[in-house]
Parts: sequence; structure tokens; C-alpha cells
Amino acid sequence: DGDVKVDMIVGDYDGKFIYLKNNTEAGEPFSESSFIRFEDYGENKNGSQNVDSQVIVNDLNGDGRPDVINSLGYSFYPYEGNQLEIWQNEPKNCIDPSLIKLTIFNYFVTLTLPANTTLDQYEIEYSPGNYPYWNQVNETTFYVYSGQGYKLRARAKCYLGYTDYFYWDFTTECVEINSFSIASVDVTTATLFAYELSTFEIEYSLADKNEWMPQLQYYDQILSLVPGTTYDLRFRGRCYSPSEFKYKQFTTLCPKLTSLVISDLQYNQATVSSKSMYDGKVLYEYSADNENWNEVDDTHIIHFLTPGKQYFVRGRMECTDSKAEFINSFFITPCPSVSALTVDMITPFSGRIKWVDEALTNNYVVAYTNQNGVIITAEVNSKSFTRDGLAPGTRYQVAVAPQCIGLKNFTSTTFNTVCYVPVNLVAYDITHTTAELSWSDNFSGVPYVVEYSIAGSNVWTTTETAPTDISLTKLRPGTEYEVRVHINCLNETAPYVSLHFKTELYAATTFDPNPTNYEITIRPSINLIGSRFSIYDNTGREAAAGELLDYSINLSDFSPGIYFLKIQGEKPMKIIKY
Repeated sequence: DGDVKVDMIVGDYDGKFIYLKNNTEAGEPFSESSFIRFEDYGENKNGSQNVDSQVIVNDLNGDGRPDVINSLGYSFYPYEGNQLEIWQNEPKNCIDPSLIKLTIFNYFVTLTLPANTTLDQYEIEYSPGNYPYWNQVNETTFYVYSGQGYKLRARAKCYLGYTDYFYWDFTTECVEINSFSIASVDVTTATLFAYELSTFEIEYSLADKNEWMPQLQYYDQILSLVPGTTYDLRFRGRCYSPSEFKYKQFTTLCPKLTSLVISDLQYNQATVSSKSMYDGKVLYEYSADNENWNEVDDTHIIHFLTPGKQYFVRGRMECTDSKAEFINSFFITPCPSVSALTVDMITPFSGRIKWVDEALTNNYVVAYTNQNGVIITAEVNSKSFTRDGLAPGTRYQVAVAPQCIGLKNFTSTTFNTVCYVPVNLVAYDITHTTAELSWSDNFSGVPYVVEYSIAGSNVWTTTETAPTDISLTKLRPGTEYEVRVHINCLNETAPYVSLHFKTELYAATTFDPNPTNYEITIRPSINLIGSRFSIYDNTGREAAAGELLDYSINLSDFSPGIYFLKIQGEKPMKIIKY
């Protein structure tokens, strides 16, 4: 077994031989433990019958390792006669010369030996072309001629001999191969450099694809490459006898995105996209704290966001064999808004505000103005809110927004409260100069406006009252009046209820007071408005004349004395002025 100790081979009567491994040290006496039964070899093809086995040891093939010849003598059926078995000693743990690596240049070759081995453990020779002689290699670098074919053979020492030869055929370069390099790599290009680059044959392929494409001879730049992709590149001199290709590898840069674009920004989602000078798949990620990142799916839509919150987003081109740098941006989700904001169940003093909330916030702020324009807010946790304490016939603005950690997004609308009209207006207890009015309505607490006028005159007297009745005084006798009652409405003309009534006439036309120092009031028995009248003094001189527009005549400018009032169609009446 090559350990320099003499082992023992013993034949038996079962067609086998036994390998006994020597377990002693030099000079040590023999004992029962001197040999260890290592392995039995062979087979008795006659089963249980004895077979004579005679063993001879010899180096049959000259490799320095002892081989075993087992001569077998069969005396029984089915095998009879002599058979010869040759057992070759298989090499174990010998150096494999095929592991030597060759680096070939134009004027020399460099050998790289397997680890932990030295040149003196090999026999290495080379021969130019088809020459029949071999040159010994004494150094790991040896010189050769440029652009020529060579053979190299090597075998390793093994036990007392050598392993079999391993052969290489190679051709030296005809150019200075060491100057070749990949000078720079960009997104879609690679720049090459070498002394006299045009003397090189260059091909490139996607890594591990072996789909080789030739590079133009006089161009130092490879164009139209795929971004972020690894390529194999092979090169050799343009020689009469081409050498083996040398190989390099490079990876194009993965391009950086130009910008990130946030679109379709909603309260709970956003869409992210990007701009780039190059096509390709883009990886997008988002984060709420700029530390813990979540990948965006292929729809590029970020879901389940919190309204009114700032989010960070980053993206980079996803290349086959390399990664680009991230570019970053951020956005703030808007606060949600309500929809279908309406006001129903409107009365003079209230209205129900209701809305729809797709965000299902369940907490809202309602803002509205009072009669004085002051903004009032209320927080509610339902999708409706009844606003009380309003004024009839008034326009109100109301706004609703879901609660949000950011700037609230209000939706607003306006509505008018009902400007109602009183009902059942009646006039009663009508006298010469007074009348009683009453009415009713379905509400209370709002003052009423009472307007009355001589029918057709359009000259109105206005008064306000809180009760649903009022007394009218200082009316003109025998006159038809129009009266109307309504409430005050701020933003619209209030509807009213109205009626006509007529005051009573006296039995006979008189006047009072008499005597007087200021004016007299005529108490007519017929309608005297528009009738001519004259006032005479006690000498019969006409002191005043005119047309009755009212039943009052002012005598304050008259001198004291006795006067006579003559009204058309009536008897003269004596007036004493003091």
C-alpha cells in the first residue's frame, strides 16, 4: 500500500487470497498482532468445494505498484481445471496531473500547480507543433514562440513510478494579451481597451448562454446591452493559428430611476409609478416611518393607508444581475370626505343633516353658523345630526368632515328653514275705530308682524306682537281695511294670511271735541272722504275750504271764535275755538 512496510498475501482453499497488512514498526519482533486481516479478494465458483489458490506478487505493468496473480485449481464440476486471476493494484491518493492549469500568453506559458504540490512531484514536458521530441519544463513559467501550436504533457510521481500522462494542446497568442481589459461599463455599453485592439477577435454573450455575438473589429465599445445584466466576454488574437479564447465577465449598470410619481392619491390608497430613460421592472416599497419597508405589488397600488398621514416611498430598477440605487419620495394621504350630504326633515326651527361615509370613519365634525354668523362645531359618532334652535326662513350653511389626524376635508351644503304662515286669521268686535284680530299657527315662540292698511291705499301700518291676537285702534269709521299677518324670515319673503274688514258708521254725523283749541274729529254717518268742506267765521267769511282726506281737521292756526263747518251733503255744524 506504499507505506514502505512489507505486507503479506496468503492464498486459501476457498478460491480467495487474503491481504494481511503489516502493523509492525522497524526492528519490532513479530507477534500475533503484527498483521491485520485487511480484506479478502476472490470467489469460489464451485460453492463449498475446495479450490487450490496459489498467489504470486509482481509489478506487471511497470507502475511501481505490486500486482497480484492468483492461480486457481478447480477439481470439481462445474468448474474444472486451472484459471488465472490478475488483480491490478489500484493507485490511491496519487496526484492528478490534469489539475494543472495553463495560462498562455504570446511569448510564455505559466503553469499553476494544484494546491500543496511542487514542480518536483511532476514530470512535465512540451513540444512545438507536431515535433517528435519533448522539452523538459523546469520552471512554472517557460518561454515559447508567439502564435504557434504546442503540446504539453504531465504526469505525477506515484509510489515507485508515475501516473499516466495527461496531455494539452495549446496555441500561444500572437498579440499582447495582457493589455486587454474592460475599461468601463455603463448601463447599455461596455468600453474595451488593449494595445492594438483591432488585432483581437472579441465575442460576447449573455452569461452562461453561449450565444456568442462578434464585436466589430475597429470598435472599442459594445453597444445595445441589457441594463443590469451579466455578460461573458471572450477574446484572442487574430492569429494564423488561433489560440484558445480567454474569458472575462462584466455586468452592466442597473440604471437609477429619474423620478417617482404619486397619482390617484386617496385617503386610503395611492398609486406609485416612475420615470426612467430605460424600460424594465421597477421595485417599489413604502413605509410609515422611513425604516420598515413593505413591497408594493404588481398593481403599483398601495392599499390600507391611514388618512392624513405621511408615507415614504422608494423605488429602484430591478435588473437581472445587479441592483440600482433607490430614489425616495413621500406623500401625505388626504383626509376623507363625506358624500351625499343632504338636509331633510326641515322645519322652521330645525333640520336633520345626513351623509354617506365610504371611509367608515364613524367620528365626524359638524360645523355650522348661527343667526349671527358665528361658526359652531359639534362632534358626532353617527352619520346624521339634527340641528335645532334655528330661525324660520333663514339660509344656513353646514359642513361635515370625518375626524382625521391631518387637515380635515369638509363637505358643505346650504338649506333654508321653513318660513311658515299663520292660519285662521279673523277680525271681530269691530267698532267705529277699533277691531280685534286673532290667528293661529302650528309653532310658537316667533313674533308676528301685523300690517294693516285702508284697502287700496297701499299705505301700511306695521306692528309686532308675540301673542296670536292684537287690538287695532284709531281706525277710520266706515272704512274698509286690509290686514295681513306673517312672521319675519331673514332670507326670503314671508308668506302671509290676510283679510278685509270694515269699521262701523255713526248714526248721525257729529264731531268732537267742541269747544277745541287744536283739532276736531268728525264722526261720520256716511262715507265723507273726498267730500268738499268749508269753514266760515262768525262774519260769514270763508276761513278754510278743501276736500276731506281724513276725518280730522287741524284748527290750531285759527283765532279763537265761533266758526261753522259745512260738509257737502251735511248740515252746518258750529265750532267754538278758544
